Amino acid sequence: SGAHGSVVKAKNNKTGKTVAIKLINRIQDNEIQARRVFREIRILRKLSNTLDSEFSTKLIDIILPDEVLHGD
Repeated sequence: SGAHGSVVKAKNNKTGKTVAIKLINRIQDNEIQARRVFREIRILRKLSNTLDSEFSTKLIDIILPDEVLHGD
C-alpha cells in the first residue's frame, strides 16, 4: 500500500510474465491525487518508450473503472 493506492503481483495470461498492477481507488474524488497519478502515468509512458530491459518498468495498459468512464 502506497501514497496513491496498492500494488499487487499478477501473471499476464497472454505472455505468462509476472506483472505489477497498481490499484487506485476513487481518484476522481481528489484533484491533487489525480494530478499525481496522471504525472506518474506520463513518466511511465515515456520510460516505456525509451527503456528496453527486462528489469525496467513498462506501462502496459490503463484500465479505468466504469464510474470514471461514465461519470457515475
